[in-house]
Amino acid sequence: MELTKELSMPKTTVWHHVQKVSLTQHNLEILKSKQGGSKNKSLLEWKKARYEAEKMFLRLGFFEKILVAASLYWGEGSKGDFSLSNTDPDLISIFLACLKELGVKKDSLTIGIRIYEDMDRQKAINFWAKIIGVTADKIRHIDVLKGKKQGKLAYGMCRIRVVKSGYLLKLMTAVREIIIKRLRPRSSMDRAPHS
Repeated sequence: MELTKELSMPKTTVWHHVQKVSLTQHNLEILKSKQGGSKNKSLLEWKKARYEAEKMFLRLGFFEKILVAASLYWGEGSKGDFSLSNTDPDLISIFLACLKELGVKKDSLTIGIRIYEDMDRQKAINFWAKIIGVTADKIRHIDVLKGKKQGKLAYGMCRIRVVKSGYLLKLMTAVREIIIKRLRPRSSMDRAPHS
């Protein structure tokens, strides 16, 4: 790859020219150390990305948590009531942490799960109860769907609904509207002078 860049030649041309070249043991070791370079590069990029992300989020305050809650609700929530469904336990946990920041108590949540008939019902209930931090008896709504999905969804889908959440629904919608208003790129028609 270095030779193709250095010589501005296609890989196949370079390959044909280097077939008969003998390398010393030292040069072979250097060449071997460069193999898997894309994997090493990817690992370094992940390390850098995580470091940069940590710097960006030194402190997550109220404002940031509201943005996270509104964004999760916008992408994954129901538009008729204040509820969110997902199969990702991390997403559910983060959403609940953001709701807590908004003053939502666990006793104002209704929790349900959706599983398929080939899944272990009690195992799914126990899993989601642990993720949410409630006892298994708090998961009262269990939909069992026909079909087999165990390989893809180990514990099914969890649905979190906040009861009496009319104001919260309005607040998240208002936050979404502000995000759209402030971040959506304006089209050239928006910038055109009015006559």
